[in-house]
Amino acid sequence: MTTVFSPPSRPRAVSAASPTSDRTDPLLSEDNDPYLSPEVEKTSIPGITAPVRWYDADRTEPYTHIKPFDAEHDTSVEFFFKPATLTVLAIALTFLAYIAITNDVLEEGREKSLLGIYASISAFLVFSMVQFRDGPFVRPHPAFWRIILGINLLYELGLVYMLFEDLPTARKYLQMLDSSLNKPLPEKSYAEDCSFTFTNLYGAAVDIFALAHFLGWLGKALILRDYWLCWILSISFELAEYSLEHQLANFKECWWDHWVLDVLCCNWLGLYIGLKICQYFEVKVRGVPLSSTVGEAEAADIRILLLSLPVSRPTVA
Repeated sequence: MTTVFSPPSRPRAVSAASPTSDRTDPLLSEDNDPYLSPEVEKTSIPGITAPVRWYDADRTEPYTHIKPFDAEHDTSVEFFFKPATLTVLAIALTFLAYIAITNDVLEEGREKSLLGIYASISAFLVFSMVQFRDGPFVRPHPAFWRIILGINLLYELGLVYMLFEDLPTARKYLQMLDSSLNKPLPEKSYAEDCSFTFTNLYGAAVDIFALAHFLGWLGKALILRDYWLCWILSISFELAEYSLEHQLANFKECWWDHWVLDVLCCNWLGLYIGLKICQYFEVKVRGVPLSSTVGEAEAADIRILLLSLPVSRPTVA
């Protein structure tokens, strides 16, 4: 029997789209196929190459994840931390009704406007205690800090109202809260002798306003927690005193009182101690982000301009 040997067959070329194609060949793999490989997403910058969306904000800061107190802490006195909205509302309404129908209040000819203001403030603070959200402070109780927030909100609203009143009317309203107000105070000028001597420096330093400068900037440092921002505000306030010298005699000070005693001594010392307190308690110190390169500054300017434009526009087919 004769055996016939056939020459080896040449390997057949197959296309990449063929189901029998060799996937191990790097030239025929899906990663190199423009139709099969996934499209690489371009980096989008919100506000520059992409619209600004609500979920683009930084949600990593602790203050963005504030939860109710009783959801994270062990409440040993359980009834003290349970919601009691209806109970508080019933007690508040009963107390207001009792005050409103007493004989002293209903007495004819008696001034009752001040009592009405106090009742309105009390009702608003009760609402604040029950309905405001919890803040970052939990001692002695979150409800206490809700009331503090309500007091601050009332103070701000009072200042906004006083801004649109003339001076005699504003003084009359303040006198309703405290009868000792609306009386002229003795004015003191600090610019009588501006010679730069130790006696004048000591006399100006031993003053209630020097202590007010120190404590004020101590508190501002704890609140703002930004070294350069506090310095800018400190200098700006002294410039504001220059512009108000014609209205208040207390703002008339010597040059060394403005820049040496106030800015370099009292303000800086309060600022330094305030930031040291933040450092001791490991509080995050804020900083004004400054662009390090011209490109970053231009990108920030473009983003600010684009924020004034619509987020998107509808396409008309």
